[in-house]
Amino acid sequence: MRILFVTMQYGRGYSQGTERYLSLLSAAMRARGHETLFLAGDPERRGPAARLGEVVQDSPRVLALPTRGWMAVNGEPVAAIRALLDRERPDLVQLANPGHIGLNVIDAAREAGLPVVISVVDFWWLCPKHTLHHHSGGMCDAAVRPAECRRCIARTHERPIVRALDRVPLAGRAVLPLMMLEKALTGGTTFGELRAWPHRRSRTREALEKADAVICLSATAQRLLSTAAPAARMTVIRNGLEDGWFSPPATPRRPKPTQPDLLVIGYAGAIAPHKGVHLLPAALRMLGGTQARLRIASAAESPAYAAQLRRECAGLTAEFVGRVSPDAMPAFLDSLDLLVVPSVWPENVPMTILEAFARRTPVIASDMPGIAELFDGKSCLFESGSAAALAECLRRWLAAPEIAPPRARNAAETCAETLAVYEAAMERASQRASM
Repeated sequence: MRILFVTMQYGRGYSQGTERYLSLLSAAMRARGHETLFLAGDPERRGPAARLGEVVQDSPRVLALPTRGWMAVNGEPVAAIRALLDRERPDLVQLANPGHIGLNVIDAAREAGLPVVISVVDFWWLCPKHTLHHHSGGMCDAAVRPAECRRCIARTHERPIVRALDRVPLAGRAVLPLMMLEKALTGGTTFGELRAWPHRRSRTREALEKADAVICLSATAQRLLSTAAPAARMTVIRNGLEDGWFSPPATPRRPKPTQPDLLVIGYAGAIAPHKGVHLLPAALRMLGGTQARLRIASAAESPAYAAQLRRECAGLTAEFVGRVSPDAMPAFLDSLDLLVVPSVWPENVPMTILEAFARRTPVIASDMPGIAELFDGKSCLFESGSAAALAECLRRWLAAPEIAPPRARNAAETCAETLAVYEAAMERASQRASM
């Protein structure tokens, strides 16, 4: 089988959760004799500008898909994508992340008679920010009016001027249209995308309905999308890891500490407000663990938030280690007594938690739905957004007997379940073609 993975970004140094998911899946498929290639954007402009279908990486083969900014709904013209599909002749198209690249790839694949599988890797389908993190704090249920989405985007924007304007009477309504107009005038998007934006919600629902199968990485994602996608075509397949993740550590793990100042605590992920990293220094101070060692690994940063976090870590033994490659991540996790995942958004089964489970590194995490479902009980969970609750959870962990983390899955298990979904999708596409 020849599988075309389509996603917002791949290759060129991108290595966040979606890229890890696709890399694992692609490698497992190739190990079973299937052929894989990628059609991916480059929203951060890490490589030179490339036309649609131009080869930007050879192994694995990555073809360029121009990006149209974070508000993109449609993406490249259907006819252009159809021509690329006719040239590459995949047997199946799997769309993982439509952010910046839009949904026209689904229409092009359907027009070409190809089965389409969607992997729900975040909440872009329900939330323009992809996080479902409401500006007032906590989780949005996605059942809000477009005006509330506009307000949420503006009030959590990186640029202070946008946040300030939104709070000015009457001016607030114009903030988002002006932002989008600026993007169109500076080449960050197109006027066609601006016209499509008001219809975003119906467009995403239509795309989910057109898919021959929808893979959710978590039960939380399946529940949240249950009103937007046909339930019969939705399947939960949790991500797995390569066998190397389960190898013994190079040196035995040290005994579990019982004093706050002896802790080595780690965080791995983006440094952004919805990740809740600021809760860590606050909780350590409440716990009296100012001598504890805090190791923060990140491949992506929100500049303003990162500066704020560094200020809040002043006086603590905090180490910002930057990007840790996938090959080096096992050693990073082995160096920790405890990994903390303090997200204030629902997540969608974070890879770092699965990786920590595989390394047998204990994890404490917020009680957001996409995270909480990974844990057998509530002893390692704390109230999302509360530094005091995190401090209390750390205190309980220090005092409790050591408990082994839950089991992690391997990539072969994920691959086998995904292949079963592919077969069902191909059968459905075959039936559609014969009608």
